[in-house]
Amino acid sequence: MTLENIFVDTQGEIKKSVYVTLVLILFYLTNHIFSFILKKTSSINIETKRRYVVNTNISLTIIFVFITLYIYSTELKNLAFSLAALMVAIVLITKELSLNIMGGIYKTFSGGFIIGDTIEIDGKRGSVIDRDLFTTTLLEVGPNKTSHNYTGRSVIIPNSIFLTNRVTNESFLKSFVLHTFKVVLSPDCDWEKAERILLEKSEFYCSEYFEQAQVVLNKLFTKSHLETPILKPRVQINFTSKDEIELNVRITAPARTKGSVEQKILKDFLREFYK
Repeated sequence: MTLENIFVDTQGEIKKSVYVTLVLILFYLTNHIFSFILKKTSSINIETKRRYVVNTNISLTIIFVFITLYIYSTELKNLAFSLAALMVAIVLITKELSLNIMGGIYKTFSGGFIIGDTIEIDGKRGSVIDRDLFTTTLLEVGPNKTSHNYTGRSVIIPNSIFLTNRVTNESFLKSFVLHTFKVVLSPDCDWEKAERILLEKSEFYCSEYFEQAQVVLNKLFTKSHLETPILKPRVQINFTSKDEIELNVRITAPARTKGSVEQKILKDFLREFYK
């Protein structure tokens, strides 16, 4: 805004103030003149005079208010729009805060996950490192769904998301997990050899966990009235297309090291299968 515009605006405000002041003086004089005339009129009783004075004061006040509103109509219109925008903003902010609080309460009482669990929600995946009534903080795991490495980035999620999105808890089985990964081969490869190597390497790296995992998972599945699954490594073969054979490997491993166990199995598989 230039100095000229500021001067013009200031001049306009001064004019409006002068108009309001003149109207106020005019009404003040009118009221006093009318009161003086009534005072000098002896034909009207005192009660009627008092009623005339009160009615005159009320009428002049109402007229003055309407004239003032008319003079400042533009400013009042802008103020009304500003107040309306403020009320809309307050409603939106209050709505978001309420949804976040409701999401925080739902998250707490649903017991879907705890600090340290790896979860995925609304495309965001990571280990839960902090949570409060308004937000949940994840240490991101990525860069994709098959990775188990920390990216070094934190993700802060508003709790309102938990009201409308499904949560996947990769650490539901706590200390041990049934971890699945896949190996894709072409149809002309020796899939039987691949299956045998994957089973051997999985058995080699996971056998030390079977006994302890059996105790933990038995307790968890019994509590949920479920049958404990087979913990030994398994390979399931699927045809995803005519050009691919997919070998899905399931192993039992500690929740914290499942990614490194998977990498050891895959590296040994590649060395032996393609030698």
